[in-house]
Amino acid sequence: MKVIIENFGPITERVEIDVKDFMVFTGEQASGKSTIAKVIWFFESIIKREILPATSYKNLIEDLNSRFFKTFGTHYHLDKNMYVYYEYKKNIYVEIKYDDLAEEIKFNFSENINQLLKKLKNNPDTLTWEHHNKTIFDNDYVTLYIPTGRSLLSSLNIEIENFLYNLTIDNPNSMIDFLLLDYIKIMSSIKTDFKEGLEGLKNSSSKLKNYEQINTSAHNILKGEYFYDDDVAGYLLVNNKKIPLNNISSGQQEVLWILNILIFYLTKNYKCFFIIEEPENSLFPSTQKLITEFIALVHNAGHQVLITTHSPYILGTLNNLLYAPVRAKEINNEEAINKIINKDYWLNKENFGAWFIDSKHTVSSCFDEEKGVIKNEVIDKASDDINNDFDKMLEAGDN
Repeated sequence: MKVIIENFGPITERVEIDVKDFMVFTGEQASGKSTIAKVIWFFESIIKREILPATSYKNLIEDLNSRFFKTFGTHYHLDKNMYVYYEYKKNIYVEIKYDDLAEEIKFNFSENINQLLKKLKNNPDTLTWEHHNKTIFDNDYVTLYIPTGRSLLSSLNIEIENFLYNLTIDNPNSMIDFLLLDYIKIMSSIKTDFKEGLEGLKNSSSKLKNYEQINTSAHNILKGEYFYDDDVAGYLLVNNKKIPLNNISSGQQEVLWILNILIFYLTKNYKCFFIIEEPENSLFPSTQKLITEFIALVHNAGHQVLITTHSPYILGTLNNLLYAPVRAKEINNEEAINKIINKDYWLNKENFGAWFIDSKHTVSSCFDEEKGVIKNEVIDKASDDINNDFDKMLEAGDN
């Protein structure tokens, strides 16, 4: 799979990115990380939400336009030379261009998808959805976007969440981001599964492997355990004391529904593509390490992951997880490295990609293919700048 973006949002120069099983995008704020993440989410999500359920070409285009505008805003701000392309596998793609004459965006499909749409139009009931997906896309993933700003929503109850969702989902002038609404919908749909905490999830599913490890990791990150309550949004149980979610720390609020969503889908027989914005928000560095390891654990259970981050601690932890299997092979002693970093967290460099977006919105790979790690200069740049300023202050009195 690959994505091509040009003259879209903050991304002006043409960029072509291979879509990996584990992806990380880093760089300055407002550089374009979220734009790339949203583009990938858009194309991955339209398979099951728009393309395969389509009953006519006209309805499909209307639905795709609606989703595009909800995700990225109206076409009035678009560059006339915009180009976005997504290849699901060889010769199967969807591309979006701006039609200057019609003053609107235009969707183009590969021949395989066009043939599928003709079949759906002429014989809508002759083939199953699963057949179409398997023969054309071969994509079984459910794509889930976990946006930043999670702490604002963590203490809402289901009634308020449903009210916000229904009030704004079809409102073109809504001030609430569409992906945030999608996230609200996900939260509302799974909250009641946590009435008995993680133990209840475990008992309701035979799919949850490594339960003790998941439970321990979640407790170490949250410093407690989440339970849903019908009367409130839920509470965190800390040392046998129930703490309402509006009274827990901002870091706990930010990470709570990352954990809950990841754990919930671990219990289900779904393959997921998790897109997570800034998992480090409001977390102490050691907890950033723990949430990164937890995300790696989820990835190794068969799920795809995309992360956007500003954090050198996230990047540094990922490097350790990438280097662990390399070092184990170098010394021919897997158990020695496993004692330092649990093997369940190790990442395969062959399925990993990292990209840096600079202040000019230029996207470039920051992954050292030979060493199999993220380039240190990307991780260390901020520290180097701070240290250089300190050194200059020390030297200032020497002249």
